Amino acid sequence: MNFALSVALLACVFPLLSLLVEQLFAKEFTTLKEGLVLITGASTGIGSHAAMYLANNTNYVVLAGVRKDSDMENVRQLNIQNLIPIKIDVAVHGSVVSAVNELKGLMKSKSLPLVAVVNNAGISRHIALENHGIEDIRTLFDTNLFGAIDLTQQLLPLLRDSKGRILMMSSVAGKISRPLNSMYAASKHAMESMSDALRREVAHMGISVSLIEPAYVQSAIFGKVREAAEPTSSSIREEDKDISWNYYDKFRTPEKRAKTAKALTKADDPIVTSTVVHHAITDPKPKPRYAVANFHGIPAWILTWFAPMLPDRILDYIFENM
Repeated sequence: MNFALSVALLACVFPLLSLLVEQLFAKEFTTLKEGLVLITGASTGIGSHAAMYLANNTNYVVLAGVRKDSDMENVRQLNIQNLIPIKIDVAVHGSVVSAVNELKGLMKSKSLPLVAVVNNAGISRHIALENHGIEDIRTLFDTNLFGAIDLTQQLLPLLRDSKGRILMMSSVAGKISRPLNSMYAASKHAMESMSDALRREVAHMGISVSLIEPAYVQSAIFGKVREAAEPTSSSIREEDKDISWNYYDKFRTPEKRAKTAKALTKADDPIVTSTVVHHAITDPKPKPRYAVANFHGIPAWILTWFAPMLPDRILDYIFENM
């Protein structure tokens, strides 16, 4: 049997075996038919779509977490009965405290439990580590990681009472680190390991924790990534703007930009993330991980399974030449 065929067979058989083992050891959790679901980062993109999807397809009252008053008004203008905007900036502790107090008030006034929190708020960057300003790195981690931790800590007592669920919006970057993506990948790697430990800490309390690992999904974040990737970005330290060309001449050539642009045209519709959010909240046996969408046409579940098995130097070669 040749090597290529062996790899192909392994690629088919191992995921099936993993699925079988997952089903055998899957834990069953309480499924709440009504209550409140809080989704952060719900002004645009994945978060907005998930909020509208749940509000339109379940009996849950969905709290769409947004940072700006204008975004609050945009959510109201959707005129979706079960969709309520709530102001929260996860990077600011006081804002998180205020939002949690508002949520508690809604729970009391509506006599509803907290079903789930979806920690979706996040920002991305595509900048070489040497050039990435430290304050912008702190902002990224405050938003992507520490904000999710802060909110989750404050909601755990409520989730323990309701036997609710915690969802963390991670990324395939939480498993695979690409050039110019170090800090975003680091924040998602941290979210992955934190969520794994948390899942094991709270399962006996009846609380489920699930990670969602999207690849390319159609979202406004792509435009923000491209803006942050330019050498003139304010995210790059002023004294390093000349140095940055050492990286951009290597990893952001016109040819590689064209490949990236082509890959983004294959991005999946946000329905792929919204449906797994729905599953992770409503299924009696939610998965620990949901890898969705694609990267350059390769399904995310294949990437998150197969890529970490490759030797590091093979991955180095792939990223250097893709």
